[in-house]
Amino acid sequence: MIKILVIEPNKKPYVKEINNELKAFQSIVDGYIQTIALIKDSVLVCNEEGKIRNLQPNRILKTSHICNIKDVKNDKYIDSLCGTFFILGLDDECELNTISEEQIKYWTEEFSKEDLYL
Repeated sequence: MIKILVIEPNKKPYVKEINNELKAFQSIVDGYIQTIALIKDSVLVCNEEGKIRNLQPNRILKTSHICNIKDVKNDKYIDSLCGTFFILGLDDECELNTISEEQIKYWTEEFSKEDLYL
């Protein structure tokens, strides 16, 4: 079992434990998965067909989520995320694994910001 941070449309992020397997990942996002590398040794897992399947709009992805940028003026909205997605961590061998308490705190705060809701 691994711990993940689930982000559903119009809800606050919450922690959940699931099996570390593709079937469990697909169940959370309701379909085929797409992974996006984030800062803080984190990975976002979403439905790769979320937009074309017209899944409910969820959150905005910003440059600062995927790159360490220092200048807030250069932090741009780069994509919209549709449908439920989740975040997990990477272990020392770059394998998908449990999200850390530090990552939970960071991403919960980040994806609770009102300007990121769609």
